[in-house]
Amino acid sequence: MSHGWTRTQFVRVCVTLIAGLMGLSAGATESTAIAVVPLLQALSLNTSTIDLGTLAEADFNLGYKEILTAQRFTLKSNSDWVVNISGNSALWSFTPSRGDLDPAKPCGDLEWKSRSTDPKVTSTSPNYAGVATTTSQVAAGNRGGSVAFDLDVRMLLAFAEDPPGNYSIAVTYTVTAP
Repeated sequence: MSHGWTRTQFVRVCVTLIAGLMGLSAGATESTAIAVVPLLQALSLNTSTIDLGTLAEADFNLGYKEILTAQRFTLKSNSDWVVNISGNSALWSFTPSRGDLDPAKPCGDLEWKSRSTDPKVTSTSPNYAGVATTTSQVAAGNRGGSVAFDLDVRMLLAFAEDPPGNYSIAVTYTVTAP
């Protein structure tokens, strides 16, 4: 302490120098905010039932019954996304109205196509494809909220293959990150 400093002054200078070298300042405290953001995806439909109604001779003459915008999809995702469709069974469920045998109508007789004008939707399937028990991509897009696209459907029909009765088939839609 030959420079006229007291022991206390010398210790203060040393602590200040050490704190400065370590990036600390006297009286400052550092804090860090952390968070875990999970993958968040929500898919909703305007209706869970596609009602093709009572089919008419004109539908059979066309070979199908079509419903444009049968379902509207709205999704929220904090990641890019893909929506897939798959049939829950290989055949339509059939309840005869006159005692006819089950025609074993394949799930592919329900056809679908997708379309959208939403700029967050980057891929649709503009041509009809039959539902399969394996997954098929319906649409894909970029992350965002209230992203929308539409699904058109048609049921293939034939006089010789579709006896009177009630037909139904369940499908599953899944949304995933690519």
